[in-house]
Amino acid sequence: MLLFLLLFLLHANPAPAAMTEVSDEALSSVSAQAGINYNFGEFRVRLAWDSIRYSDTDSDPKQWVEFNDVAVTGPDGYFRLDCPVDYPMTIDMGNYTTIDGQSRTTIAMQVSNHVNPRTWEVGEFTFAGQELGSLLFDTCTVEPSLLRISARQGTGTQGIDYEYLTRWNTQLFRYTYQNNVALGTTLSMDVTDINLAGQATGAPEDPSTWEFSGPFRVGDIIGGRIDFDDDPANQAYPNPATFDVATDTSTNTTAAYINVPLQGTIRMGAVDIGGTGFGPIAIDGITAHYLSVRFSPGN
Repeated sequence: MLLFLLLFLLHANPAPAAMTEVSDEALSSVSAQAGINYNFGEFRVRLAWDSIRYSDTDSDPKQWVEFNDVAVTGPDGYFRLDCPVDYPMTIDMGNYTTIDGQSRTTIAMQVSNHVNPRTWEVGEFTFAGQELGSLLFDTCTVEPSLLRISARQGTGTQGIDYEYLTRWNTQLFRYTYQNNVALGTTLSMDVTDINLAGQATGAPEDPSTWEFSGPFRVGDIIGGRIDFDDDPANQAYPNPATFDVATDTSTNTTAAYINVPLQGTIRMGAVDIGGTGFGPIAIDGITAHYLSVRFSPGN
């Protein structure tokens, strides 16, 4: 069998995508290029999970957060991973100079395989054995996003620093909190036309006038965008989003620590709860200098 495989490999016809030599003339036209570009061909995808569950493994009995009957689809039952022609998926590594003159080696990724519309559904959301209803994110579209990741600066430090720039729209978010089939009653919270962006114009009370520009920002790895507080002097330092895992030696407790400075605008076209409309919502000029979250087993 091994001999047969060797003979097959030696005599097989070359694949259509075989590598070809690049001429010196062609190479001479390329200057200072780095990183990789990649794209996805024309194919459709549908994802489904019976259950996605998270548990505090230290508890007895264990309690679970469950997302059951999960599906990711698109307008025709599938979504596509094709990227825009001008925005291929990219991965680059290079040095950046922060606003305070520090050099940082950063991995930069342009994420553009989620621009095509897709729908997220959770058939059953359960917490600690209590069914809480179902979730729907219908027809989400996300513009090409940028993610930069860097190791923590300084001697003896650990964890990662990052920033994420994105802009997206969801036509409908629905949380169905009561669905009584026997009585034929369904109650839900519906939020339509949800937008995250850098800036918004148009009358806040009139969604038909809304226009959006620029990306919503999470973290500021270079600096000059999100300062630490309202003191203008602190704008001269980076304020990245951070992720750390550490153990408190006094309690011997390991926890994950996340800090997500935010900047941008959030607008929602209409909010309806149980059939009662509350109109549009506009939250403009958001700047969260410091937003810390701690995840610890048992807490």
